[in-house]
Amino acid sequence: MLIEFAKLLNINDFKASEGWLTNFKRQAGLKEFVHYGEANSAPLEDLPKYRKKLQNLLKDWPLEDIFNCDETGLFWKMEPSKLLARNAIVEKKKNKQRVTVLLCANITGTAKIRPLVIHYFKTPQPLHKIKKEDLPVNYYWNNKAWMTTEVWNNFLINLNNQMSEKNRSILLLYDQASAHCSEESLKSEDLSNETLHPLPANTTAHLQPMDAEFDNPETPSSIASIISDSTITGDIIPFQQYNTQEIQNLISQLLYEDVINANDYIEIDDSLEIENINITNRIINLVQI
Repeated sequence: MLIEFAKLLNINDFKASEGWLTNFKRQAGLKEFVHYGEANSAPLEDLPKYRKKLQNLLKDWPLEDIFNCDETGLFWKMEPSKLLARNAIVEKKKNKQRVTVLLCANITGTAKIRPLVIHYFKTPQPLHKIKKEDLPVNYYWNNKAWMTTEVWNNFLINLNNQMSEKNRSILLLYDQASAHCSEESLKSEDLSNETLHPLPANTTAHLQPMDAEFDNPETPSSIASIISDSTITGDIIPFQQYNTQEIQNLISQLLYEDVINANDYIEIDDSLEIENINITNRIINLVQI
């Protein structure tokens, strides 16, 4: 396709090598992205009105007393879709076994509520002979591993009890999932130390902090950091900050034979044959005209 495009521009000596393509993407700032989230489903024309209403609500609350919670699916058995190897790896069918995790924290990050996990089974094999009250999470189960109104109400009651013990009142922001807003769901008047505020439908991608932070999608390592109560900043560490040994340690965890080593991985761009730099600039200039 690139060769045909070059011919349309009367460039007949063009060779679309891997090195040229790598450098073209680097110069043009092109990157590969994965679709995620639900931001485009929001009523964009109404967002300013919703933001103003939310700001008016929040201004009367101390920041440390404003909480937000959200569920996310944890596909704990799914292998990554990309890997480092010398040859193509035939992929098996993705294991989509999932559990639901509910995360809750205040806006300043000084209070992180124990995560809630919903599994398919009451006692899966790894939890045999382990008391659920000893787990670092609040454990629930049902045949679909989904949030239900009963589990949601239990979460609200437990959170309310925690705040009551501390003589503390909080504002809780959450989305309008069906389990949160059914007729049987608890309301603010049912709770002594919680004021409940559901966010407008289809706006959580823009208004809900938890949605922006975690739905991309959630990974086991980041959930583990929450459970261990380590600080989450959401910062991405630039590649250059990793040294060779750190990269090799990551590669050694791949469950495949004959994977590339760290030095080859770091130097692979430099070892690519770079061709037709002048042609690259000509194509970019023509496209920009």
